[in-house]
Amino acid sequence: MLREGEKLLGELLRDYVRESGMGERMRGLEICALWPKAAGQRAASATRSLKYSDGVLYCQLSSSTVRNMLFYNLEGVRNELNRLAGDTPVRKIVLY
Repeated sequence: MLREGEKLLGELLRDYVRESGMGERMRGLEICALWPKAAGQRAASATRSLKYSDGVLYCQLSSSTVRNMLFYNLEGVRNELNRLAGDTPVRKIVLY
């Protein structure tokens, strides 16, 4: 039973994450964790680093062959990431 003016712990945590700006960082961690499923194991093993910022996923690759393979299927990988995440947080993927 809730008293007037009280909130559930889940509501307090959700409010804190939104107000502190941690939501975007948490979204970035989620997107980076989904990268192996969306891009495939070969691309994931060639990935040196991932960074998510403002809807753009920056992906550094160690293999030019894998980079070219991903380049031709970039839209498909982006769509798969958005499908796995449940909405459309990734607007663009930059390979370097």
